[in-house]
Amino acid sequence: MKTVFLSSTFKDMQCERDAIREITAPILNVEARKHGDEFDFCDLRWGIDTSRTDPAKSEKEIERENNLKVLNVCFDEIDRCKPPMIVILGYRYGWIPENEDLIKEAADRKGLQIDDLCKSVTALEIEYGSLSDDNKFKNTLFYFREIDGVFPTDFDGEDDEHTYKMNALKRRIRKLIKKIGGHIKEYHLKWNGNGFDGVKEFAHMLAEDIKEMLMPQWLEYEKLTPFQKERMTHYTFISEKSEMFRARKKEADELIRHIKTEPVTIIKGEVGSGKSTLFSYIAKNMESTEWAVLPFVSGLTSQSDTAFEIMENTVYFLEDKLGIKEHYIDEKDHITQLRKMHSVEEWREKLTELCWRYTENGKKLLVMVDAADQLTQSEERDKLYFIPTNAGENIHFVMTCTTDFETVGRDYCTLKEIDVDGKYDVINGTLARSGKQLSKPVIDKMSTLSASNNPLYLSLLVQRLTMMNKEDFTEIKNKGDGMSAIEQHQISLIEKNCPDNLEKMSAELLLEAGRRINSELVRKAGLYLAVSRAGLRKKDLSVLLGDTWTDNDFSHFISYMNDCFMIRDDGRYDFMHKSIRIGFLRLCPDVDTVNRQILTHLKSLHDDDPVRVREFIYHTIKADDKEFFVDYVIKNYFEKQLILPAALDTYEKCISDGGKWMASVLHWAENNTIKKSEYCNLSYFSNNELSDCFKGSQQEFEIQLFILKNNAGFAEKLNSVVSNYDTKRSLSVSYGRIAGIYEQLGGHENLERALMLYNKDLELSKQLAAELDTADSRIDLSISYHSIAGIYQRLDGRENLERALGLYNKCIETFEQLAAELGTADSRRGLSVNYSRVAGIYEKLGGQENFESALGLYQKCLEMRERLAAELG
Repeated sequence: MKTVFLSSTFKDMQCERDAIREITAPILNVEARKHGDEFDFCDLRWGIDTSRTDPAKSEKEIERENNLKVLNVCFDEIDRCKPPMIVILGYRYGWIPENEDLIKEAADRKGLQIDDLCKSVTALEIEYGSLSDDNKFKNTLFYFREIDGVFPTDFDGEDDEHTYKMNALKRRIRKLIKKIGGHIKEYHLKWNGNGFDGVKEFAHMLAEDIKEMLMPQWLEYEKLTPFQKERMTHYTFISEKSEMFRARKKEADELIRHIKTEPVTIIKGEVGSGKSTLFSYIAKNMESTEWAVLPFVSGLTSQSDTAFEIMENTVYFLEDKLGIKEHYIDEKDHITQLRKMHSVEEWREKLTELCWRYTENGKKLLVMVDAADQLTQSEERDKLYFIPTNAGENIHFVMTCTTDFETVGRDYCTLKEIDVDGKYDVINGTLARSGKQLSKPVIDKMSTLSASNNPLYLSLLVQRLTMMNKEDFTEIKNKGDGMSAIEQHQISLIEKNCPDNLEKMSAELLLEAGRRINSELVRKAGLYLAVSRAGLRKKDLSVLLGDTWTDNDFSHFISYMNDCFMIRDDGRYDFMHKSIRIGFLRLCPDVDTVNRQILTHLKSLHDDDPVRVREFIYHTIKADDKEFFVDYVIKNYFEKQLILPAALDTYEKCISDGGKWMASVLHWAENNTIKKSEYCNLSYFSNNELSDCFKGSQQEFEIQLFILKNNAGFAEKLNSVVSNYDTKRSLSVSYGRIAGIYEQLGGHENLERALMLYNKDLELSKQLAAELDTADSRIDLSISYHSIAGIYQRLDGRENLERALGLYNKCIETFEQLAAELGTADSRRGLSVNYSRVAGIYEKLGGQENFESALGLYQKCLEMRERLAAELG
């Protein structure tokens, strides 16, 4: 990150400093991020904390100590910042400390030689940061302001002495420019009665000048591969974040010990509990050990948005480390020479293989994923596919997530609330990043708020205070100026403008930024982003906002508040923190209406638009548009890339409401007479794609059973109205699916229920096999026999075993016929399975004759499988 020191007088440069924060910095951050960097200005405008004084000292001693602190902090901040230094000079010279001894003391501390000690603090900053060294001078951008026409006296020189000194300083700078070269520009402003015209133009000019100076460094970034750029961006982010780390040091040390010994460490915490800062500190700390560290911050870039992308990046990193030149992602098909598209499972296998190869010689790697819950929802994310099941003892994984993110079967630690000392640590860590200070009364005020036990809330408070602008400083001036007035104003801001609630504060911060750019646009865009599941693109927002939309204002807002946003891989802007979403949702007067508006927009997009595919059913469900949901499922049932995301979204809704909404859809379809013959696809969807999403816990079994029963009622009604192959088969599958759930639940009563439903399934399968006499219909009939036989086998008792035997023999007859007709491997495999099943029952029945029958069938099964092994390898 590049932090640039801004030197100017304060009272007459409020407009420029505001414009630099609100225009120049955002423009530069947009450019910096393209090159894996970040950008900020050091603006000491709100003062240096001089309130912590020793009561035993005299007033004169305290004044001297405070003045020296001001000088020392200014010099230290210049050292902390990176070139270029920015110097803006108008007509005012600034405050000159009366005690020349303390100026000498501060200068001597930095080895600065000064002939004339009667200088303003601004002049001393310029002396130390620029004029003392030719190299520094060439890396300084000087701007001299000229005001055309009449203007208030506040912007003129303080008196003749100050004016003389300012003119002398400017002459000296111009002389050096001629002698050794450098950068200097004049800019002109004009007073309009309330402020200056021309300030925005100055801010844009400054942005272009800084870009020009930094571009050679930034272009070095372009020589990197996309994966190297990705790593650099994440590394830059965690490096900056780690500098804020102050709280939780004891917890961090314990976690580091755990990480070194355990293959997987999962850190959970409430929203805003400081997981990302802790994560960054751990990453930087582990980097200094024998471990190589590969950190990912979910959603930070468009290539860190999914669990699959985390896998891709980790594989690429390991290949680089192993010196593999031909990367897996670039592998081409030998025949077509097109890039191979590997499956998720193939990527996991490759990741595991590379992990083992990397650790063969004792090397150690730590892969870290921050905010895993923020990755796009997918099976890969939910099953943590970026963590191989067997990666070897020298590759460890760390993951952070919120407490409500399920990590089934994985141990985790949960962050505790921070104490009073922790609050001070968080505040001071956040301030350190921007080179600012707050007085103790202000920090005390912040830490007494009920929401202050949340580190994110405290960092938002600090961020709100750093947004103080010309209006704030005018009010401070009216209160008497000085540190005491600044302190009083900051406390007033906290009391009046900072809600004592994380979600409300998150929204308020963005709304405050909006008031400075385009209040209506920011509020409306914020509401649409909040109601969306995972953000929206510019082109989506522009349609939704209509006449309110202004591309420049939105871009300005996003870059101004960049820490609050992520950009997803498909161009969607989304909130970085869940608390912002919740905060805006609370401001939304009618979420249902906004959902419907988003759905209407999605309907207008092309069928294969990626955002439409991902979000369509989510918003259809949210808008409670049952008719459209049914039509979508019917139309797209055989388009797996469309129907599988729909099934996942429907499953999420079922889990949240116990399946009530899906049941209401089935009842709606049951009572609707339109397109009845096409509604079988809805029944198939419920039985197959949706049902396959359920994971098998007791709670999920109950929800799945509830939906399947409602679907069976729908299928029964459909079959009674239409009665054709599709309606009979969908009803048959419904009975079979419900029976399967009862069978998995187990127990005599549930097995009897399953048996009754499997028999219903069997009757329909018999009808279809008789009517159609196709291979598929006979396979379905065989499956029905097989299912009932399995229940009889579980019910036990000789009579039930004999019933099972009769049914399995019917399966054998069917598959022998199919094997003869089709001659396919699948038909022979099915036959071999049934030989084995029947043999197992003969074995269980016992007795010489049954054992001989079992032996004969096992022999047939073996011969069949030997043949399949020879054919298929």
